[in-house]
Amino acid sequence: MPVRRLITLPFAIVAGGFLFFSAVSQTHAAVPEPFIYRADFIGTLAIPNAPYNTRQTAFKAGDDFVFRVLVHSDYNPPPELLADLSSLGYSDAATTTARWAGYDARYPATYWYNFGFLTIGADISDGVKEIPLIATDTPGNIHASTTKIIVDNVLPTVTLNNLTFPDAPNDLVNLTISGSVDGTGSVVRAGKLAIELFDALGRFIGAGYTSIRYRPDIATLNTVFDTPGTFTDIPLLYFGTTNLSDPNIALLKFTLYVYDQAGNTTSSSITVPVPRELPDPCATPGAACASNVLFLPGLEASRLYRPDWQGGEEKLWEPGGDADALQIAMTTTGSSARSDIYTRDVIDNAYYTPVKGDVYKSFLEQLETMKSDDTIADYAVTPYDWRLTLDEILDNGAQLSGGRLYYSGPLGATSTPYIIQELRRLARNSKTGKVTIVAHSNGGLLAKALTDKLGAEASPLIDKIIFVAVPQAGTPQAVGAILHGFEQSLPVKPLSLFGMTEATARELARNMPSVYNLLPSANYFTYVDDPVITISADPLLAPWRTAYGGVIHSGESLHAFLVDQSRVTLPVSDPLVSPTVGNETLLNDSETLHNTQDSWMPPAGIALTEIAGWGMETLKTIKYYQGIKSTCTLHNSSDGKCLSMVSIPILQYKPETILDGDGTVVVPSALWTPGVQKYWIDLLDYDSLVTIERKHADILEVPQLRTLIQNIITNIDTGSLPKFIYTTTPPTETDGTRLRFTLHSPLTLNLYDDLGNHTGFSTTTNSLEENIPGSTYLSFGEVQYISVPASTNSHLIMDGYEDGSFTFDIEETQGDTVLATTVFSGIPSFENTKVTMDIPQDGGIEGASDLRMDVQGDGTVDVKLEPKPGGVVVLLMPLTVTAEDKKITLGEPTPPLTFSITDALHNAVADGDTTGAPDCTTTATVTSPAGKYPITCSVGTLSSERYEFTEFVSGTLVVNYRWDGFLQPINDTAHQVEQSMSIFKAGSTVPVKFQLKDVNGTPVQAATAPLWLAPQTGMSDGVYKWDSAAQQYVYNWNTKGFAVGSWYKISAQLDDGNIYSVTIGLR
Repeated sequence: MPVRRLITLPFAIVAGGFLFFSAVSQTHAAVPEPFIYRADFIGTLAIPNAPYNTRQTAFKAGDDFVFRVLVHSDYNPPPELLADLSSLGYSDAATTTARWAGYDARYPATYWYNFGFLTIGADISDGVKEIPLIATDTPGNIHASTTKIIVDNVLPTVTLNNLTFPDAPNDLVNLTISGSVDGTGSVVRAGKLAIELFDALGRFIGAGYTSIRYRPDIATLNTVFDTPGTFTDIPLLYFGTTNLSDPNIALLKFTLYVYDQAGNTTSSSITVPVPRELPDPCATPGAACASNVLFLPGLEASRLYRPDWQGGEEKLWEPGGDADALQIAMTTTGSSARSDIYTRDVIDNAYYTPVKGDVYKSFLEQLETMKSDDTIADYAVTPYDWRLTLDEILDNGAQLSGGRLYYSGPLGATSTPYIIQELRRLARNSKTGKVTIVAHSNGGLLAKALTDKLGAEASPLIDKIIFVAVPQAGTPQAVGAILHGFEQSLPVKPLSLFGMTEATARELARNMPSVYNLLPSANYFTYVDDPVITISADPLLAPWRTAYGGVIHSGESLHAFLVDQSRVTLPVSDPLVSPTVGNETLLNDSETLHNTQDSWMPPAGIALTEIAGWGMETLKTIKYYQGIKSTCTLHNSSDGKCLSMVSIPILQYKPETILDGDGTVVVPSALWTPGVQKYWIDLLDYDSLVTIERKHADILEVPQLRTLIQNIITNIDTGSLPKFIYTTTPPTETDGTRLRFTLHSPLTLNLYDDLGNHTGFSTTTNSLEENIPGSTYLSFGEVQYISVPASTNSHLIMDGYEDGSFTFDIEETQGDTVLATTVFSGIPSFENTKVTMDIPQDGGIEGASDLRMDVQGDGTVDVKLEPKPGGVVVLLMPLTVTAEDKKITLGEPTPPLTFSITDALHNAVADGDTTGAPDCTTTATVTSPAGKYPITCSVGTLSSERYEFTEFVSGTLVVNYRWDGFLQPINDTAHQVEQSMSIFKAGSTVPVKFQLKDVNGTPVQAATAPLWLAPQTGMSDGVYKWDSAAQQYVYNWNTKGFAVGSWYKISAQLDDGNIYSVTIGLR
């Protein structure tokens, strides 16, 4: 009987690719058994960037290798050996011929089995793969074993995050390196170490060199790499043909190559400045020792150009119209549709508008003065293509002839990106060896990305960063820019003839990565209480409330609203009111960016200062609600006044603002970073004292702010802050009441004070004016907005530019508290309509005049609408109330008096459009004699939200006698239907008789005798005589002279207005 015996040998990976294995033997008793001694996997690949001729001991899918097995046996012929290679992608078991291997002390007879070159299957996944082996000798003894091989298809990872020189300033050969390393299945080893040297402009100078065979540092690194994870301050030794003491050497780039046992290789690089001993500029008392300055401007603050066909250039930004603006449009992937757009300069003054158009003019002049008086050695203003992603801006920036800076397209690629190159250049010649960065608006996001990209190089290059009005966590204005074309940072707001329309602004924003970076981030909502969007409970908006809820106050809900392709489209009066659908790819990218930037902190040794503008009306929330669109269907031909209109519900939005911002960026986002120096600048107070208002785009034109910035740059502490600057929220004036006017098109919004100062668009200069002290004009898509101190005598003028209807809101506020409101909703207007209103100083809504409408623009006020504090005013269409005619019989009580209500088209109004009833009366009573009595109506309890009751038409109540017909001898066939008509002898006298009765049938005498109406021409009328005895009226008709054989109609005319007739014949 054979005996089964389990033999277990340790599994290990050893040099040369030898693998030991676990083994199970089945043998015949007392007969020497075969024994599988070892298996070798020999790689064919010499691993690049590894020690000379280093071979694989693990493998990747698709790799070739040599496989051989060493087997001991005392029998001849040698044992049969089978290998199951299915785990490596082979379907059949492999076998091969034995080759004598000789003897050794432990195993006297061994044989090599060489399976030759094999290939790992292309679809073999990572992991340790088992290969079963079976050796069977001549007597039938069996040894079954399993060997193992590692398959590793994944690149190892290595990251270098710090390369430092020792503290000793002259020791330029010893370095320490820190970073992290990881592998996925096989051991990671350090390979080649490379060093490159560059000057301050990034130009290559030379290289150090190293080899793994000669570097004791490698052994230290490999000891660290045995356990994946971080490594810190591993000592290295530089040696090379270029001496680091060469003053032309500014930068050292260190690259570490690593490999794993499967031959996967990767690398990581880090670039740091080479330290120099620099003279201390502050050593001499009184000496200027400020760092050089790098200025990063904001969104839309660098001019953009393209070459023209004549070899010159065409300026696209600032845009001269929609055609210019559309040339800088982006594709849906967020890349520039044109590949030839470049920049060269920042916007010092916009649209050549003196003073008011100044954006960075004064600040640039200040930097030049600081350089000329030797406060700083140099400065750089860095224009960039603000449409692009932050990475594109920092990775590109090739400067070509004429100062053209390309950040996109084939000309943008460069090994010396402009902004980083300028930073290093400034550090090189700075008095302190470092640079102070001043960043405005979007430039602050760029500064964060810059320090992240520089890594360990940032701290040696930068000493201070000053953020001015930077939307670090985003701002609601960007939501409106994408959805409705709200203005962003245009330095001035020209008319569409000179700038661009809101529709074009929205189209540009929809695919522009930089705008998405300014959206409120998920973290924004943890620090700001106000939602960015609210959706009213009005019936029209029910689908939106179902889909998104009533408030958008989280990153998740904002994401859902912005990019929902299935968002229900609601009726609007203007396409700009319907929010567009955003670009989800760009939104996802911006959310990824904020995941990093929202938690950004300045690198060690860099002092951050944040400055926020305060006191300007700044968007906090977009409120969607159900409004009214009215269309006039009938005009008064004389004055053009609307007499009948059709109104439908439409979507409208209202921008809700707060003072806690600079007009674009809310303060919490501008003062975002914890633990750093923060300042507020009171723009509300500043603007109340000057004629030219400064907000977000031109905030650096405020002299006191520039003083603060220079003090920070030059390390000057004056002991007190410049005017308007605070280290806490500025105080709010308790009596600072303001009026806010919000207008939905189609009229222009203009405001004047008693001195003729104007706020609004000037048709003379084709630009915005804000000349009323303390006033603010903003546009939010199709919505115009003016805010002014309530202490102003305000004269409002709105001019129509097309037919439509307008909605006009007035709010009276104190700080951010709303004290009173009134709304004029869905008012029809026309191209020539002029609307005016006056609000006296401190009169507020209560003291406001009527809203006066000159409908045809002929100088005559046709409509006056009285403000309704706390309510909504609509243009009431005229209605006519008509008393309906009634008839009763003498002595009958007065009946219920009824009425009808019709519009100007004589159509009855719909149920529910009016409530109540008019007060209708008549002079008739139950004792009134027969006759006609007026019915008159007054407004009574009638009311309507849409109509006014302008005309009351009287009716008539007729009191009639009871009439039972003519009496005998005349047959009155109208009452005696069974009788035939009467015939009398011609020439005879016919007595014509009748009675007048009241409602009860009692005969009565008329106040006026009834008239006998002659039956033919030539006879005079007469009167019926009253026969008091018979209680009847009689007229004796003498028929003499009337034609024989004729029929005659004889009549009685009563004083109740009725005429009764009967026909008789003569024979």
